Amino acid sequence: MLSVAAGMKYHGFWLQGEGYGRRLDNLVADGTLPVRVVRNSGFYVQLADMVVPKRLELYGATSYIFGDFGHPREFIGGSNYYPWNTRNIRLNAQLIYVYHSPVNSTFGFYIGQTTGPIFSIGLTALY
Repeated sequence: MLSVAAGMKYHGFWLQGEGYGRRLDNLVADGTLPVRVVRNSGFYVQLADMVVPKRLELYGATSYIFGDFGHPREFIGGSNYYPWNTRNIRLNAQLIYVYHSPVNSTFGFYIGQTTGPIFSIGLTALY
């Protein structure tokens, strides 16, 4: 597997991305496998901007996987609202559209093979 990641921040704006390519071979199993080699690649890009400094952040993201088993993808749009002068308490709202995700989401918003829109609202308190 080979992966590359990069990110940047500038005056409340940030951009982050990563890409990867992988090859799985020499597979070992108890029975016959339908493939000898699995190859896929993919990427993830997210950008955000503090549209109201220290109060309101808007963000968007997408990810794709290219391989022999379809092209799973997701699109995300959301916001973080910080009601006080701290990043320790935030209100988050986001809309995610998922198409055949091969894995569960990182924070539990969906499970593998999900397809469709997901809307979430959450309040986070860090202490």
